[in-house]
Amino acid sequence: MDHAPRAAVPRFLRAAARRVVPATLLASLLALGVAGGASAAPTSQANPATIVASAAEPRAIADAPDGQVSVYAAPADGGLVQPGGALVVELVVVNKTEADLEPAQLELAVGSSTIDTRFALDAWSASSDEAAVERLDVVASLATAAVAAGETTQVSVSVPAEGLPFAATDDFGPRAMAATFTDDDTKLAQARSTIVLNGPVAAQPTLVSTVVPITSGLVANADEALLSSQHLTEETAPEGRLTQVLAAVEASPSTTVAIDPRILVSIRVLGSAAPRSATDWLTRLEALENPTFELPFADASLTLQSQWGAAEPLQIPNFDFAIDQANFAEPSATTTATPTPTQSTGSAMQPPAEEAVDGESPATTEETTAAPTPTESPEPSAPPLPTTESLVSFDYTMTGVVWPQAGTVQSTDLARFETWGGSSIILDDTNASTSAEANFTESAQAVVSGWNAVIAERILDNAIDNAVHASTDEEWNEAAARVATLLAVVTRELPNEPRTLVGTVTRDEFDGERLAQTLQFIDGLSWATPTPLTFPSDDDQDRREATLIDGTVGEQALSRMTSAMQAIERAQTISTIFDDPTDYSDSVRTASIGSLSTGWAKYPVEAQTAVKNIRDYVTVTESYVQLGDTSEALIVGRDTELPLFVSNAVPNRKVTVLVELQPTTGAVETGDAVALTIETGSMARVGIPITAIANGATYVNVKIMTPEGEPLASTKQIRLDVRAEWEGIAILIASIGLAVLFVAGLVRTIRRRRAAVAGTSGDVTDTVNATESTKE
Repeated sequence: MDHAPRAAVPRFLRAAARRVVPATLLASLLALGVAGGASAAPTSQANPATIVASAAEPRAIADAPDGQVSVYAAPADGGLVQPGGALVVELVVVNKTEADLEPAQLELAVGSSTIDTRFALDAWSASSDEAAVERLDVVASLATAAVAAGETTQVSVSVPAEGLPFAATDDFGPRAMAATFTDDDTKLAQARSTIVLNGPVAAQPTLVSTVVPITSGLVANADEALLSSQHLTEETAPEGRLTQVLAAVEASPSTTVAIDPRILVSIRVLGSAAPRSATDWLTRLEALENPTFELPFADASLTLQSQWGAAEPLQIPNFDFAIDQANFAEPSATTTATPTPTQSTGSAMQPPAEEAVDGESPATTEETTAAPTPTESPEPSAPPLPTTESLVSFDYTMTGVVWPQAGTVQSTDLARFETWGGSSIILDDTNASTSAEANFTESAQAVVSGWNAVIAERILDNAIDNAVHASTDEEWNEAAARVATLLAVVTRELPNEPRTLVGTVTRDEFDGERLAQTLQFIDGLSWATPTPLTFPSDDDQDRREATLIDGTVGEQALSRMTSAMQAIERAQTISTIFDDPTDYSDSVRTASIGSLSTGWAKYPVEAQTAVKNIRDYVTVTESYVQLGDTSEALIVGRDTELPLFVSNAVPNRKVTVLVELQPTTGAVETGDAVALTIETGSMARVGIPITAIANGATYVNVKIMTPEGEPLASTKQIRLDVRAEWEGIAILIASIGLAVLFVAGLVRTIRRRRAAVAGTSGDVTDTVNATESTKE
């Protein structure tokens, strides 16, 4: 359940607390001239109250109305005034005009009677009727110094019990309080607030059920789909957010806790590499005694998914993409130590059987005991490899609880929630109407369109929201006063008929220490009793009926969901180029689900940026697989290959793709796509078969596809210069050349042989002639 934006008041108080030196007004006859609740302007008496002005940072007055002067009031101690104690109020004046403010007058007035109904409380808070303020008793009045344009000033006012218009013995109850800033009887600004006399309670206290989410935060990063080890270390450190939130709910055991499974998975998936602080935190969470129920993974908004048209909530099939099996090695066998007799020397391994009892000293005699033989300590074994079920498992005390974003549920959503496993629902009073005839605050339990529901109080939610985000005590006090006032009014409405109110804590990242302070504050109110969250049962005959008021998540959120789904679908498509497709697609899916967290509703611009970053991540991954720079090629002959190069820049991932040619004319024909595997950070060559049909210039389109034939982003058009007949001409020329060479070689051979024969005949004649000459 989400909440309305925080009130503007806290920013003024925060900035003023940083930049202003507060002065204290002692509301006494000497300092103020106050008697019996009346007031007079201060004179030159000693120690008069003052207001010290200083320049305000621009953001300190960003939410104040332009061109106006504003005043804000925050009572100390959460608006509680102890019987016989002083009333302390922090007053802040903001000048958001273009002119300096002249010295003026501040008056603080308090009501003597209690506010006993919600109608009266709403009338006081929302009305601008001056008559209601005039009925209050002025308890402090003081002159202010000039306030420059665009600046703020602050004063701390303390009014003792004697100056208040009610007695210390009066019954508990909320009373109106107003701070008015005037100049010559002209009202410049006014702030309305309330205080509560923390007196005896003659009524049955209101039951209060508080629901606190423990979420993984607004994390939507494809590079960190789960919380990283470093992130977990920070969050579970002694001052970390998760540690402080867990400590807060541990100290308030009636608080109902809604748990985001992404935290469980993020810790468990790290196995033996998980930070010690994170595993200790998880152990504490598992031992939590509070009522608990499960949120969707990453607290993804169910109403957003339903109104977008999802058939079922987005799930992650498995978390193998985040598992390093080295952190989940099977436990190694260890040798059990064999006990052997040894001499006892008071070792720390020995149980303290001889410790002193009733002041007696332990025995000092030595004794022979069995002790294990010293052996090398085995390394701690890693946990077994987890399953998806073991990673998300938790022993929740409540099941089937649906907690949608506040004010967004439509009647069509309820049918989907039921098919998704929901059986009870948390709504807020902007999403469900109360009984028209009721003139008092009804209990939160109700039946809404057949659902067992609880209806949270929007005013209570907003006050708690402001309290847990407070960064100064003044800011927290202003919010806590609204919490105390509402619960006191509800208690006084029907003193003998206690009802149950439900207040929920915001789903974004809030201050764990302020949460603890707020829960303890509520737990300590004498007119409120903390109680676990309960839904009406089917057997409850007194269940009240409430009507669903259709809400909507808005077009901007639906557009964000569309973008997230496009990222998931595209990642699923391109993941098939990797050896392990789910290792990539599941991480993108997990990050995309994180971009749908309910808490993003308060930050729509940042939410849209988160989804865009995921889509960009997928787009960049696809762009890492690129064709080479080939733009033209010469095709000679009829049947040949076109050589192409494809690069892979995807970090740490080998890819397998199909490369295909598509002719634009009939000049060439191409064969089937050719598969190509490319190592990370490298380039590979592939030859695509091509058949030339006609001579001339033509173009072919080159596509890279996934193994399933889905095209990737990288495409290219290549100009081909086709010379289909050149192959025949080249063969003819080569053949003629070979023939010429053959004939030339043959002629040469014949001539050589003839020459050889002629040479042999000459030698014979010479030999005969020589012989004849010898004979003569």
